[in-house]
Amino acid sequence: MNYLRLQKILPSELRVGQHLRFQMAGGCIDIEVLECAPYTTMLDLRLSRNPHAEWAITRLQVRMYHDAEVAEVLAGGKPTPFRARYHYPNSRMHHRDEKAQLNRYLGEWLSRCLSHGHQLTELAMPV
Repeated sequence: MNYLRLQKILPSELRVGQHLRFQMAGGCIDIEVLECAPYTTMLDLRLSRNPHAEWAITRLQVRMYHDAEVAEVLAGGKPTPFRARYHYPNSRMHHRDEKAQLNRYLGEWLSRCLSHGHQLTELAMPV
């Protein structure tokens, strides 16, 4: 579902280094295109909000697989990739299904964009 949600939000033509901003009630999502390949696209999403909204400033790195029509969160806030599952307890205190939770969280972001979003604009300079 996240892949389909991203397809609705993003323009059809993406290029490396492109910076987009999707305005919504209570904040915006800044999107940077990190990589474009024939079958994949890597995005950096940063959620910015006003101080009274319910979400904190957050960052996710997402890879879109165009051949499989899948989008998955690779990293959240830190450049360290997440494993599919963790043994519990572990030294970093990751939840067993940390990656699945982040993918659901991305779905919440994108659903909010689609239901409360206003516009997508391309930014002239990086955010």
